[in-house]
This record gives sequence, structure tokens and C-alpha cells, in this order.
Amino acid sequence: MTGESNPRLVSYCEIHAMIVSDSYIANAFIGFHYGRIYQLGDGTTWKIVDVRCRLGSQIKPKATVRKRRNDYVLKVSAIGLAVEVVPVETPYFDDPIEQLPESPADFQQWLANAIQTEVAMLKRARAKRSHD
Repeated sequence: MTGESNPRLVSYCEIHAMIVSDSYIANAFIGFHYGRIYQLGDGTTWKIVDVRCRLGSQIKPKATVRKRRNDYVLKVSAIGLAVEVVPVETPYFDDPIEQLPESPADFQQWLANAIQTEVAMLKRARAKRSHD
């Protein structure tokens, strides 16, 4: 290449590297409304601060929270709209993006820990889902 960046690769990295929570709505989902609080299956809790409103109703729909620069957005599979949210409770992490180590060896250890944490969270969510 001639020094050009690949926009397709950048887009893929931006979308996938910024996922904070890939889970489901633990309580009943009744739509997006300013101030509504939803707990996800991974134990995190998010408050909607977006003024856009969208009605919907679904039991335990898939939900994804992504970090977008300085804010977070929640997208629920039942509704084709991503809304801005703020963390109310995040028991498993603070902000992993801000905690990236600088040295390559420390980064490798951080990455291994992050993968182990995500695997543990997925197992916990699966176990919780099977009990519900």
C-alpha cells in the first residue's frame, strides 16, 4: 500500500473494539424513554439520557452497549435505534479503554485478563439465562 489507511478495516475496528457490553435486557423491555433504567444480563445497569422515544415490547431482547468517543449508546435488537445511555452500575469493569497499558508485555497480560473476564461473564449470563 502507499501509506493509505484501509477505511473498511478502520470501520470494523471502530465498531467491534468499542463494545462495552454484549448481553440482553434482564428485565422486561418496553421501549426507549428518557430516564428509563435497564439492567443487562451481565450485571451492568444503564440509564437512557437520549430524548428520542421509541415504543417496543419484548422479553429479554439482545442488547449491545458501545462506547462512542465520550459517550455510550445502547442498541436493542427489538428496535432499530441506538440511544445514548450513561452507566448506573458497572460491577465488572470501569472503563477498559482508558486502562490500556503502554508496554507490550503489560498489554498482552491485560488482553488475556480481558478475554478471561469476558468468557466468565458469558458463562455467568448463560447460567443465569438457563435458571430464568
